[in-house]
Amino acid sequence: MRQLADILLREEYPSLETRFTEVREASPAYQEYMSLQPKAGQDFLVGISRWLQQRRAIEVVVGLYLLAFSVRLVLALLAGINTPFEKDAKEYFDAASFLVQGHGYSRLWEDGVVRLSAKRVPGASLFLALGILLFGPYPAAARFIEIVVSSFSAPLLYCFARRISAAVPAILSGLCCALYPSGVFISGVAVTSEAFLVPLLLLSLVLTVRVLDLRSARTAFSAGLAWGVATLVRPTTAPMAAIVALYLAWCAGWKRGLLLGTGFALILSPWLVRNYFVFGQPLLSTQGGEVFLGANNSYVLDVPRRHGDWVSPRNSLHIGTKSKALWMRSL
Repeated sequence: MRQLADILLREEYPSLETRFTEVREASPAYQEYMSLQPKAGQDFLVGISRWLQQRRAIEVVVGLYLLAFSVRLVLALLAGINTPFEKDAKEYFDAASFLVQGHGYSRLWEDGVVRLSAKRVPGASLFLALGILLFGPYPAAARFIEIVVSSFSAPLLYCFARRISAAVPAILSGLCCALYPSGVFISGVAVTSEAFLVPLLLLSLVLTVRVLDLRSARTAFSAGLAWGVATLVRPTTAPMAAIVALYLAWCAGWKRGLLLGTGFALILSPWLVRNYFVFGQPLLSTQGGEVFLGANNSYVLDVPRRHGDWVSPRNSLHIGTKSKALWMRSL
């Protein structure tokens, strides 16, 4: 009877039904009820989330690597994968070429002579040298090996994030890493040490976290090796490795911290010994003095509007003779 009355009401008094609908939809209780109902977009996102949660870790790792690799390779091909290098990228590539030719880790000095150098740590050039050995002395070979190595950043970030978050946020972090525009550019077009540093730094962090979880001596030593390789790419990683070793000794026992430090020192020792015999000091890099002096000299510091600027000590006439002499000694 009630259904029949509703039908008759709609047929004879359509305006009453319209008014009833308006009043009902204006009710706060009705609006709250509707806000709790899943929308079509929400259903889609929920479905995607459930699908991601059902993926095995190996599927996510492989998928993220292939995505990162594909995006970087496509950009490199579009930008010209065999385009000659300039500036810092050319120095990395030239050092790699000298290594392959048997000249050691060298660079072309201002007088036109190739000599041994420690201006930069050799990690990035060693990776590029591997590309030259595998694919030939071409810029494309260097860019390709950079793409291969840097693409590990996305799955490694997922593995690290998975330690502290659920599956979906960890996957999203890996996707952001794979598609981050600046990261794609420096890994697929430019040749930079950061393209090699990021995956090595993430690998070091992943292994360090595993030491805290498993208390494994072998993993602690492997983490030290990873930190050492990362430092050979960028020396700024060395203080981080020291802090991690101390923290590990405190949390997981002094033996694990010592093993991490041993692995770290084992990787760096050949480079430090080489520099001791060549330059008389067991240094990591001679470039730190140039970078520091370029931002801390009278030309920059004496004028407030120039604070934060950087001027090359090599080409500047504004740096004092004493400061410039100190810089030349650091080369």
